[in-house]
Amino acid sequence: MKKTIGVITNTNSKVAAHIKSNIESLIGEYVEVRNYYLSNLPADSIDDDVVVVMIKEMGLHVVNQLKNKDALITLQRTVKSAPLLKVFSIPEGMEVLVVNDTYETTLETITLLYQLGVNHVQLVPFQKGMDFSDIKVAITPDEFSHVPDHIQSIINIEQRVIDVSTFIQIMTRLGIDSRDVSKRLLDYTNEIVSLAHGMNKTLLDLYSKHEEMSTLLNLSHDGIILVDDQGQVLQANAAFQDMFECEISYHLMSCFGNKFLSDFSEDAYDECLYTLRDREYLVSKKPIKYYGKSKGFSYIFRDVTHVLALESSLQQQIKTKGLIAKYTFDDILTRSDKVIRTIEAAKRFASADLSIMITGESGTGKELFAQSIHNDSERAKYPFVAVNCAAMTESLLESELFGYEGGAFTGALKQGKQGLFERANRGTIFLDEIGDMPLSMQSKLLRVLQEHQVMRVGGKEVIDVDVRVIAATHKDLYELVERNEFRQDLYFRINVLPLEIPSLRERPEDILLLLEDFSTESYHLTDSVKDFLVRYPWKGNIREIKNISQYLSFMRNDCLDIDDLPPYMRRVLSESPRLSENNDKYSPVFIKVMLSLYLQKKWAGRQVILKGCHELGGHETEADIRRFLQSLKEEGYLTVREGRGGSQLNVKGYDTLS
Repeated sequence: MKKTIGVITNTNSKVAAHIKSNIESLIGEYVEVRNYYLSNLPADSIDDDVVVVMIKEMGLHVVNQLKNKDALITLQRTVKSAPLLKVFSIPEGMEVLVVNDTYETTLETITLLYQLGVNHVQLVPFQKGMDFSDIKVAITPDEFSHVPDHIQSIINIEQRVIDVSTFIQIMTRLGIDSRDVSKRLLDYTNEIVSLAHGMNKTLLDLYSKHEEMSTLLNLSHDGIILVDDQGQVLQANAAFQDMFECEISYHLMSCFGNKFLSDFSEDAYDECLYTLRDREYLVSKKPIKYYGKSKGFSYIFRDVTHVLALESSLQQQIKTKGLIAKYTFDDILTRSDKVIRTIEAAKRFASADLSIMITGESGTGKELFAQSIHNDSERAKYPFVAVNCAAMTESLLESELFGYEGGAFTGALKQGKQGLFERANRGTIFLDEIGDMPLSMQSKLLRVLQEHQVMRVGGKEVIDVDVRVIAATHKDLYELVERNEFRQDLYFRINVLPLEIPSLRERPEDILLLLEDFSTESYHLTDSVKDFLVRYPWKGNIREIKNISQYLSFMRNDCLDIDDLPPYMRRVLSESPRLSENNDKYSPVFIKVMLSLYLQKKWAGRQVILKGCHELGGHETEADIRRFLQSLKEEGYLTVREGRGGSQLNVKGYDTLS
């Protein structure tokens, strides 16, 4: 017949159920556990063989109901070691909130923590209604519902368990002497922190060191194991277990077989290439000795695939250091339909791994587009190398583009130098102002583009390169080809995908937008200044408007007028009064161009007319030309062809403008 144990708690709570379960887990086959509650004690006496109470004061309430008063035992409770160890990871000196279901049990928990050696932090008892907003960490024994919402980190020390000393008392009273129970109690002891000993500083230090070492080992991508002299695995990091599915307690022979043991029979090996399970590894073996005696060996397994990837990544980082495209299409600020169409074309070009020729006036943002194309392409994670072909002499440009061997010329580095094409390997090289490249360099560049190989100055071997070329120029390359100043074969090699960047004159709707974006201080412009700036020719394009915006930012006037503009802009205004007026029907230069086209019997579109105006020194914008032509059409002075046929003055228009 089983002996009985009575467990007395205040109410029928999860604590009562937990204590009952705790007892049954160790000696359940020998005892029957009964629960009693102070709020509802039985009328007759309690005749259990052992009666346990939570605290001594509770025993005073029930002692008169006990049939055998010697059966009374006060529970000693502690915590499991695993959750308590998390408490010791809290930084020293930090305030920590301790939370339980009542204030009294909270104080009990704090007392227990101090008893177990938790003295490196300040334990603050939780009380409802008090402000603990400055405390970010809390400790609780499974009472999450009582923890304030603002707490960032909660350490659950779980429900307290019965201490070993109490179990020994119970087993002695009941006469339980079983080898199985003793073994179970020994295992239980390893899971908890016994109140008889606490947790001393030495154990904490050893645990901390063990945790630090385990963390370091598991951070490694290499498989690392420690084995004893017989080949039994004593320690194995996570990488090793993932590589070979071998765990602690395995033998090396069961992991890799006899051949491995035979091939690594010596005491030490360093980075030996070895095949295991159809993969290549670099295997190292080192002896472990204490006081001169062998205690086993360490093995390190490095996956060759990972080593090669790491080497490639390292080389790439070295190559790309300082060779990064900063801008994307999101950095291009515009409201212009023409620029939006240009961006859309550039995005399509980015996906095609072909050479691109970017044309446009100086300062229109050709490199901005080049970087955006690179960052939108499959080469984005590789280098972007920009070189200004107009800024270097022919010999310097050759050595910069293709590199040189050591001692190739006077002043050359002894170790030689890698060229920009090599540094841009797998990425993009941006050849700015390619129209200024000397003819002799053009032929060498053509060979590189055809063969995908470079030869350093003074070198004898060719080097393979995989580079996408984006070229740019403000010149008319086709005209240079016609004058034999640019190689025709190179022109067609780099002009696979042509992209023309509109000038600022062609995007007047962006002028005030860009002025505001570039400004460093807030300022207000009068309507006359705004009108002038929109009609101003902006020969320096984006570069010029950035300068003007920064200039206006330093004028420090609440409202800026014509007099606040830079002197050279006021001079342009005085020389071209039309720029300050918005009500001229037609500009003189426009009239000259239209009369000339009529006499030549030529039909022309807006771009041809705009180009003719600029050749005569005019400052008209595309918006001006559009407005002039619309006015001529409304007056009945203009004949317009369908589609892209252009327009031409009629006789009435010619007579009127003449």
